[in-house]
Amino acid sequence: MMANGFPVDELIKRAVDLNVRYYSAMGQLMATYFKDLVMTFSDLSTAQTQATPPRAQSHLSTQKTQQSPVMVLEAESGKEALGVFLIENHLDHSISTRIVPSAFFDASRNEIKPSFVFDPEAVTLCSGEQVLVQVKAQIDDMFVPDASYYGSLNIPQLTGSTVRIVLRRRSAAQERHVTGNSL
Repeated sequence: MMANGFPVDELIKRAVDLNVRYYSAMGQLMATYFKDLVMTFSDLSTAQTQATPPRAQSHLSTQKTQQSPVMVLEAESGKEALGVFLIENHLDHSISTRIVPSAFFDASRNEIKPSFVFDPEAVTLCSGEQVLVQVKAQIDDMFVPDASYYGSLNIPQLTGSTVRIVLRRRSAAQERHVTGNSL
């Protein structure tokens, strides 16, 4: 049978070939994206270790999280800071857990208890499965502008699995620069 001068078999083969090439390209794109995302977190971890004040470093080392990357969540006062991290079940059994934030401290050991929202709120993973978790932190006036607050997000069912977090409130000068406003 012919359709517009081409045999139907040939049209089906071309359509299948195009679909295979499309999904192959999308898979490569996603692999590159996740590789770049992991590299970004690794770069932040290296920079954070070098820039962390001595008191904050000693606090972080007591949590035994020195090997994990650092996620920086920053926003202006009254806004939400947004980040994404990966949880992987490397155990030989399924897990179901919620993410538990630690206390957060600045370099002078002043404690704050920020509000977090996770999506998904709870994680259920079979052995070897992974999930991306979105985290939102409400940045408000309890944060001193330009001060870094160090803490972590803990995954209780995965012993030793933490995501180190630095929370920051942008200063008024940064807010003007980011938004393009001037006085």
